[in-house]
Amino acid sequence: MATDRKTNILVTGANGQLGSELRVLASNYLEFNFIFADRDDFSFENEKEILDFLNSNKPEIVINCAAYTAVDKAESEQELVNAINHLAVAIISKWTNQNIAN
Repeated sequence: MATDRKTNILVTGANGQLGSELRVLASNYLEFNFIFADRDDFSFENEKEILDFLNSNKPEIVINCAAYTAVDKAESEQELVNAINHLAVAIISKWTNQNIAN
């Protein structure tokens, strides 16, 4: 029996350069349900917010476009850079490994 359920695809960093381009392209792929998220949807520095968002939206595919890219400020904001570019990615990766069937 065929199902009409669409695959949920989460795109983080939705308002950044890459995320914005994916938002435009998504209209060509109506067979998928795109979920676009940015820092207004959850803080990439807060593990609980990340996990709450993932658990409530249940993406089957995650495209992570979120990144700290302010190179000129990166040295003075190392903790923030690490949280966004490393720790948040690790949290999302662990969640996907545990929750998305291979």
